[in-house]
Formats: sequence, C-alpha cells, structure tokens
Amino acid sequence: MKPLLLGMNNPLSDDPEFDLYPYPEGSAGYRLWKLLPEGTARAQYLAAFDRRNLLRARQWSAAEARVAAQALLPELAGRLVVVLGSDVRAALGLSKVAPLSLNESWLHPSPDFSMMLRWVALPHPSGRNLWYNNKANRLRASDLLERIMRGAVS
Repeated sequence: MKPLLLGMNNPLSDDPEFDLYPYPEGSAGYRLWKLLPEGTARAQYLAAFDRRNLLRARQWSAAEARVAAQALLPELAGRLVVVLGSDVRAALGLSKVAPLSLNESWLHPSPDFSMMLRWVALPHPSGRNLWYNNKANRLRASDLLERIMRGAVS
C-alpha cells in the first residue's frame, strides 16, 4: 500500500482526484511536490503517494473534520500516513508532536493500537505556514518525504 498524504480540504475543488494535486502553482499539493528532490516529476509524486483530504468541502470545519476522521480511521489501518497540519492531527485524535524534531522518531503509533496506524506529522504546506520558510525545516521535510517516497520509511 502506498503512503497516504492526508490534508485538510481543497478550496478549489471537491473532486477527490485533485486532493493534494501538484497543480496549480502555490497549492498545498504543489508545495509538497516541490519539497521532493529537484527533478522529481509530477508523475512520480502522483505515483508514489495516495492523496486525500479529510473534508470534501471548500471551507474547513473542525466539527465536520472530527466526524469525517472517525469515518476514515478504519481505512487507515495498516497505513503509513503523512498527517499534514495540526488541524488534521487533532481531528484524528492523534497526540500533539513537534514536527520533525531531530531528537525524536518521525514515526508515531496511533493511540488505538488495534488500527496499526503509523503516522508522521508535517506542518500543513499552505502558503500561510511560516515553518517552511526556515531552510533547515524545509530540508528535514524534504528528506522525510523523499525517504517515504522511496520506501525507506514504512
């Protein structure tokens, strides 16, 4: 099973095909794709990851996200999930973690061990998130995504 990139919602489309899609320029999917090593084709990004947004709505709602997360949890069993943003993490009921701390494991078990969910946390790749402005943070996120893409993190 491919690793899953799990985002919030797509303000441009409610079509699941376009969840975290690497276009248009500046979108969350585009920013994720651009975090991968230079020369990574869009087709490689699309082939390497399953992509999904928690909500099929153009506006984010924490209450609706919690309901959607509960419905989604059984589908995440056995998956490696890249949880994008604290809002998605909170909706899933996952513990707060420091993003990509150098002193901790990137992989976190789910609170419900019967699900066998493994997840990593990345700040949401929106243009409003300043975490990615720091070059060291971008490099850590890039390294993690590249390792996941080639199957070195599972």
